[in-house]
Amino acid sequence: MTRQPLISPGRLLPIAVLLALAAVVVLSPIAGRGVTGEEATFCLGFILIFAFFAARVLKSIKLPEISGYILAGVLCGPFVMNILSLEVVRRLQIFDDVALAVIALIAGGEIRMSFLKKGKASILSVIGGHVLLSFVGALLVAFFARDHIAFLAGGGPRAVIAAALLLGVVTAARSPATTIGVVTETRSRGPYTDLIIGVTVILDVVVLVLAALIVPTVRALTIPGEGFSLLFAKDLLIEVFGSIAAGVFFGSVLAAYIRWVGEQLPIFLLGVGFVGSIVCRHYHLEPLLAFMIAGFIIQNFTVMGDRLIKALERSAMPVYVIFFAISGASINLDALRLMWLLAIILVVMRAAAFHAGSLLAGRVVRAVRPHSKSLWLGLLSQAGVTIGIATVFERRLPWGAELKTIVLAVVALNQLIGPIALKFILVRRGEAGGMDRL
Repeated sequence: MTRQPLISPGRLLPIAVLLALAAVVVLSPIAGRGVTGEEATFCLGFILIFAFFAARVLKSIKLPEISGYILAGVLCGPFVMNILSLEVVRRLQIFDDVALAVIALIAGGEIRMSFLKKGKASILSVIGGHVLLSFVGALLVAFFARDHIAFLAGGGPRAVIAAALLLGVVTAARSPATTIGVVTETRSRGPYTDLIIGVTVILDVVVLVLAALIVPTVRALTIPGEGFSLLFAKDLLIEVFGSIAAGVFFGSVLAAYIRWVGEQLPIFLLGVGFVGSIVCRHYHLEPLLAFMIAGFIIQNFTVMGDRLIKALERSAMPVYVIFFAISGASINLDALRLMWLLAIILVVMRAAAFHAGSLLAGRVVRAVRPHSKSLWLGLLSQAGVTIGIATVFERRLPWGAELKTIVLAVVALNQLIGPIALKFILVRRGEAGGMDRL
């Protein structure tokens, strides 16, 4: 029997045609690259179609569809073919915010109070182990690589400790959006999946609080004459608790609509995501956290949780295409070229820290033991919150720009390998619904 090729020419032909047409329209002299509304609209439509075909190709070789969306964004983004220029990517960020709101609602809706009560020891032990080992690993990298990091060369112990604190907090951060995307795509259910989601979502809040405390500490360590001040920490903590309050409000509005109206629910959810994201940005709140809380409120304090999740899943596919394609276009390949060796070291250190942290959590809490050896594979992805924290470092610290370049390079690698690792382990553990076990 003749074995069929994994990727047939028929699958690749539509992608080649789409790329050729986009190149003619966007890159040829007939396009002035003035980034008009028409060009942004064309680029959005193109990336939707192109990412969909790319995902089909990757799915045929058992890779996550999300990786196809990300890869499509990378290929069409400003650092490769420049079909999506930097300005176009910035203009499309509004769609990115709406998609993130929907993904955050799904993330919050997947966390049930019953699981938190039963699994809080497991979640806290994993988070504690991962955060602790992330800081230990970051300290080792900062110490041994200090002569190869521009802003640490010639610096004393205070500079090394400061860099370790900063690298530790960004190393610990995850990507709830990517995790929820892969879980939804694979229709995964089970104890491993629940633990992955719980750790990823709750760790976001922990990382934001840690960042609020670490920035003033680092300023005191590295800026002559600078004393320790909790003013910045106060601002960040207000942002965290303000986001939680906004989430309670959004959740109440959505619950009331689902209960008393209920018609055209996916459209209403997108509308609330759009308006809510704008409101959060205006008041310097974190939309991801706000909509996670909203989903959690609806799932656990109303009887509308199942209707919410079903409505979100009906609109999930185009939302994921937009979000992850734009995320792929935003991956800074220039930063990766500059810092590739250090980025690889940090990625390996991060994975090792997660593995060791999971094993440590398994020793402390019996319920974690069945998952401890493979837990790290489900927690590699990084995106939004990590980049947001790196941007705060850039604005508040003297060598924050150099640090952000390193972080962007690490995020680029983790966001490419993370979805693949997560899908692999979900299938391997038999929690991916409707899929063959490897």
